[in-house]
Amino acid sequence: MSDRFPYEIRFMPPKIGISSKSVISESAEVGKDCYIGDFVVIGDDCKIGNNTFIDSRVNLQNCKIGDNCIIQPNVVIGSDGFAYERENENLKLEKFPHFGKVVIENDVEICSNCSIARGSLSDTVIEQGTKIDALCHVAHNVHVGKNTELTAGTIIGGSTNIGENCWLGLNSTVKNKLSIGNKVIVGSGSSVIYNIDDEDIVAGVPARSIKSM
Repeated sequence: MSDRFPYEIRFMPPKIGISSKSVISESAEVGKDCYIGDFVVIGDDCKIGNNTFIDSRVNLQNCKIGDNCIIQPNVVIGSDGFAYERENENLKLEKFPHFGKVVIENDVEICSNCSIARGSLSDTVIEQGTKIDALCHVAHNVHVGKNTELTAGTIIGGSTNIGENCWLGLNSTVKNKLSIGNKVIVGSGSSVIYNIDDEDIVAGVPARSIKSM
């Protein structure tokens, strides 16, 4: 235990129980000591770990939620992502099917009004200890490493990998199919369109390294 936190801290949900106003599929699994709030919808085959708090009007589909998680109101997890292909002749948009899930590991907190899309061919994964602020969007097939912070308004494009212990600033945007290293800092309002190496600091539109400035 560090000097900064000399006492052991144990997560306990502020409430325990399942609201009679929630809708839970018969094939879903809910762990011990959870709270499921009013008008929560938990779809087929979803799995919720122990000691997890799910606040009102959350919609969970095609997902697995770990232990000791907090999901604030109006979060949507596991719906299809935005993926379309055009027909050759008339360029009509045809929806690309989604077969993956969303995997939320232990000790993750997701604040209000976030959207996390299920994977198309692989899973969308949020690793242990990551915190996601309000109004964030995580697209399909994204992988976010441990103990990373996505602050309010962050948007992550599809099939992007974000490393461990990163910090993405307010209203930052990360293009699809990028690789963001470990311990990266992305400045507020930045637009990331290139891969970022470990321990870099980037900012701007487009985002560029400012670590040596």
